[in-house]
Amino acid sequence: MKSYLIMVLAAIAIVFVSGLIAGPLIPPEIFCTEMACFCPEKGTEALECNSCYETSTVFSIGFFRASRVCPGKEILFCDEGDITAGTIQWSKSLCAIRLFWF
Repeated sequence: MKSYLIMVLAAIAIVFVSGLIAGPLIPPEIFCTEMACFCPEKGTEALECNSCYETSTVFSIGFFRASRVCPGKEILFCDEGDITAGTIQWSKSLCAIRLFWF
């Protein structure tokens, strides 16, 4: 009975450790909405455009994964009606761990 319990605990530990190892091997993903954003014809300014999310996997096993999800906003820099640059401003204080099914 005691050896059976040790084998079960060892199997659970192996599954847990393999999930921790497999999680960081999955590359982070960035998802953004696809709204069309237009710059004003005159002047220079920065516009908030699309909402974005970055997910980075923390733990992964079988059909289950736990990911850290951080929201952000796409910022476009405009100059005389043209988009000159863009960046994503992340809200790291609003990050949360979410559970997903593959």
